[in-house]
Amino acid sequence: MHSALADYCARWSTGLDTLTEDAGVIGDCLTHAADAYRGIDEAAARQLPADPGSVAIGD
Repeated sequence: MHSALADYCARWSTGLDTLTEDAGVIGDCLTHAADAYRGIDEAAARQLPADPGSVAIGD
């Protein structure tokens, strides 16, 4: 029983290490994606300062 529990704990620890490493990589990728979207939104806002559809809504 002891060796089975020790084996389980060792595999669990390895799994947590892998998950933690993957989470860091995924977080970095999501940060880069969010930065790219933010940059695109800011560039679009500079090129289109007013909503062209607001005239249609005001009628």
